Amino acid sequence: MEPEIVQRDSFTVTGFELATTVNGGENFREIPRFWEKVMREDLISTIPGRIKPGALLGVCLDFHEDGSFSYVIG
Repeated sequence: MEPEIVQRDSFTVTGFELATTVNGGENFREIPRFWEKVMREDLISTIPGRIKPGALLGVCLDFHEDGSFSYVIG
């Protein structure tokens, strides 16, 4: 499978946020646990007004110099 870069207009992602860090590889431990929790508790179904119910995104954002960032599943 080859990655494909697709440019799209901006859009809103609504979901659940995890504050994490790259320091010590913490993100590699926390993000999979976060996905497990969201899926186990079926949290996605609680998001009102979902446009594409079968679609999920994992988005990294708000990177800081100290290695911290946010991860949103939505």
